[in-house]
Amino acid sequence: MAGHPIRVTEAWLRQCCAGSPEQLSPARAYYLAAKLKNLAPWWLRPKVLQQAALHATELKLDDAARQWNRSPQLPTDPGACWIAVINKYPAELALLRPAWALPLRWWQGKHHDPRLPAGLLALADEVRRELERLGEVVGQWGLLPGSPELLDELDLSSLEGHWHSAWVPLAVGLLLAAWEGQPDRTLWATGQWVPTEGIRPVEGLQAKLALAHSFGARAFFAPESQTEDLRARARTQAPTVEILPLLQSTFDLPAALDLYLEQLDLPIGRGQHLKTKRAAHFNRIRDTNTAQRFYRKHVLPDVIEDLRQRLPPDLLAGEKKLVTIVSKGFDLVTLAVQVIQPADCLLLHDRELAESAHDHKAAVQQQMPGAKVTARLVEGSTREELLAAFRRQIEQFAPQEPPQNLVFDLTSGKRIMNLALYDAIPPASHVICVQADQHDGRPVPYTEQVHAWRKA
Repeated sequence: MAGHPIRVTEAWLRQCCAGSPEQLSPARAYYLAAKLKNLAPWWLRPKVLQQAALHATELKLDDAARQWNRSPQLPTDPGACWIAVINKYPAELALLRPAWALPLRWWQGKHHDPRLPAGLLALADEVRRELERLGEVVGQWGLLPGSPELLDELDLSSLEGHWHSAWVPLAVGLLLAAWEGQPDRTLWATGQWVPTEGIRPVEGLQAKLALAHSFGARAFFAPESQTEDLRARARTQAPTVEILPLLQSTFDLPAALDLYLEQLDLPIGRGQHLKTKRAAHFNRIRDTNTAQRFYRKHVLPDVIEDLRQRLPPDLLAGEKKLVTIVSKGFDLVTLAVQVIQPADCLLLHDRELAESAHDHKAAVQQQMPGAKVTARLVEGSTREELLAAFRRQIEQFAPQEPPQNLVFDLTSGKRIMNLALYDAIPPASHVICVQADQHDGRPVPYTEQVHAWRKA
C-alpha cells in the first residue's frame, strides 16, 4: 500500500538537493532520484542522473536505469504546455538544474490537480479568467501534470516560486487547447502579462534559454525589452535558438503574442492577412461547437466588414428592425444580425429549435449589447398557417413601422418557413440573403456573399 506523498517544499529541496554533483556518491544519487521519481529526469542535473543510473544498474534495477539514462521528452498531446522553473539557489541546490522544465496539460471539463504548486494554480486561474473575458475560452479548464504519472507519490502544492513568468506559456497552451491547435516542443516562451500594463519583463532568462536549448528549441520568446541582451547571449550559448519578442507596445494580448501565435499556426491575431490561415484552421477543427465558436470569434469579424461594404447605403442607414428565422445552420443568424446591426431584432423559431433560439439570442446579445433581441415561437404546419402566424408576429414586433426601416433575413430556416415569411413581408421592405459555399455542413470561410433587394 502506498504511503503518504512526499511534500516537496523549499526546505525539503534544501535538505535533499544540496551538495556538489562531483562529490555525490552513486548511492546518494540513486536515493535522491528515487525520491523524486518521475520528476527526477526533469529536475536533476545530468551528472546526478548518470550516477543514479549507475547505482540502479548495480542493483539490477534496469527500468530505473533506463529512465534516468533517457532524456525526457516534452509532451505534444492536446492541451500540452511547459514552463521553465528557475532554481533560486543554484549554488546551494547544485544537484538540481539551474532551471528545469515542468510539463503541464490543460484539460477541458476537469479541475486543477491540487498536487501542483498553489501559486501556479492561482496563476492558471488568472490566465483562464483573462482568456474567458476575451472570449477565447469557455467552460471549465483544469491544469494537470503533463502525464498522469508525473507526480506519483509527490505533492508540490507548497512549493513556492516566481510563477508569474509562466503566464505566457500557460496562456498559449490554453489557447491551443481551446482551439484544437497543435503544441510545438521546439517553441519556448517566458513572460508575464498584466492586462493594464501588457507584457512585463521576467527573471532568469539566461538559465531558461540554456534549458530550452538543451531540449532542442528552435525559438525562444521573451519580453521585447529583454531580447537584445538575450540574443547576444544566444550567439555563444545557444546559437541554434532564435530569440523572438513578445511585444510590449500593446495592451492587446493577441497582438502581443502575434509572432508566437504565427509560429504555432494559430491564426487568432488581428488583421485581414490571416484570412487564409484562419480558413485552414477552421477546417481542421473537429468539434462542431469549437468550430462554431472559432467562426464566430475569428472569422465573422472579417466577413462582416467585407459584407457591409457591399450593401446599399440605405440598408445601413438609420435604426433598422431585423426579422430572421432560427435554424440548425452554421451561425448564419449571428452573421446577418451583425451585418445589419439593427436596433431591434426578432428571432422566429418553431418548437424544435426553441433551445437553438435561446442560444442565438444569447450570442447576439453578447456581440451587440445595445440591441434589443426577442425570440418568439411560430406554430403552423402549412404555408397558410405559417403566413398568418408570421403576419401576427410582424405586426406585434413593428406596428406601423415604415417599410424602409424593416429588414427581413431569408438566409436560414426551413424552406416552408422561408416561403411563408417572404409572403408576409410588407412591400418596400428590405430583404437580404447571405450565401456561402459549404463543406461537410460548414460554411467555407470568406466565400460568403450577401444579396439585398426591396420587396416589390
